[in-house]
Amino acid sequence: MKKHKFKNRNLLWPNKCAACEKAATHEIGSKCSVVTKVGYFVLFARTTHRVVRISYPVCAKHRLIGAIAARLSQRNLINLGLGVMACFFIYGICIALYQSIVLGEITVSTEFLMFEIMYSLTYFGLYYWSKHNTPVKINNATENEIELSFSNDQ
Repeated sequence: MKKHKFKNRNLLWPNKCAACEKAATHEIGSKCSVVTKVGYFVLFARTTHRVVRISYPVCAKHRLIGAIAARLSQRNLINLGLGVMACFFIYGICIALYQSIVLGEITVSTEFLMFEIMYSLTYFGLYYWSKHNTPVKINNATENEIELSFSNDQ
């Protein structure tokens, strides 16, 4: 998946699906939260965000899959929080495995451990599925330039 930079943010799309190059019949959107300014103070940091949105053409086959994948793979604070929680759960799973294998005892309930395992597998499975099935991803954006990745390099 190659990254392409465009100087002008007003893109003209061909009337082809961004995923498979068939005739486009629908449009879906992708958005990304971009930090524009970070200010550091004594006890906290303040950031300014800007949401960048683009719309691109897709065929009827990729309309639903592309829309769901674009929603799941967008960069925002909710997805960041879910990913951090999955990383903490993986850390908890490693601690529980260490306790059970090395120490011979486990202090976490098996129901909660199963929840951690299922949550982590579901999160990372959906993460990789959405990154693979999003036709157009916004990598970075500035005032004059936008960087996009396409699942279909043609």
